[in-house]
Amino acid sequence: MPYIPEEHKQYPVLPYCREHGGEVFQYHNLPEKELESLVGEHLIPYGYDSYEAYFEKIEGLIKEHRNEPETVALLQKVKSDMAEWNRKEEWSICRFIGERIGHIFGLHSGGYYYWPTCASDPKYGGVIDDEEFTAYLFPTDPELWEIVVDPTGMAQRTIFENDNALSRKKYNYIIRQLETMQPDAFEDVKTLGPVDRLNACPVIKVRVISEDVPDRLLPGKIYDATVLESGGLLIKDESGKTHTYSADLFEVISE
Repeated sequence: MPYIPEEHKQYPVLPYCREHGGEVFQYHNLPEKELESLVGEHLIPYGYDSYEAYFEKIEGLIKEHRNEPETVALLQKVKSDMAEWNRKEEWSICRFIGERIGHIFGLHSGGYYYWPTCASDPKYGGVIDDEEFTAYLFPTDPELWEIVVDPTGMAQRTIFENDNALSRKKYNYIIRQLETMQPDAFEDVKTLGPVDRLNACPVIKVRVISEDVPDRLLPGKIYDATVLESGGLLIKDESGKTHTYSADLFEVISE
């Protein structure tokens, strides 16, 4: 079960984790490449049942690399930073009152969501959505959110004072660029969450069933398709390029 502070248990946050187990993490600025070069793994906190299990993993690596001062120092910093970023007592809880965002994960209207932050740097860093693994950036426009719990004032400043906010217009632009995979937009997208999230989108096998076969696809051929939040399918076609297609044109062979 995820850790939920007593004062937060009255709100229906993290429903999936409450039912199925697992913990959620905020891990921005994790030095993934440096960790991988020093310890042979990235330490992204995916699939852990608790914060304790993750910290035990780090402690095990500290013991394993105890004769490597640089590695030990980095691991100790990661442990300290992760503890600071993941004090849920400092996180905000907001109720999403807009129309649903995303077909696979995303946000549903009326849902209660954590906005992770920390008291030492209380800035908007995203929303832990229905995927319930980590925070991703979603729009913060005032008409989309109702503040429920806000111990650091971060949500208030983000929504109503435009402090590190993300408008719906900007968010929609990022999603459109992601779905069409326009390289010239990557500078805008790469640090905002959705690009990183592409790797978490499910990949399925599909086959064209439409009588009007889309250009650059072969009738009857099975393709690997990444299911985007919009419901579209991202497929590398016969030209070797990646395009987004409507799911209505395909049948699912395997998930």
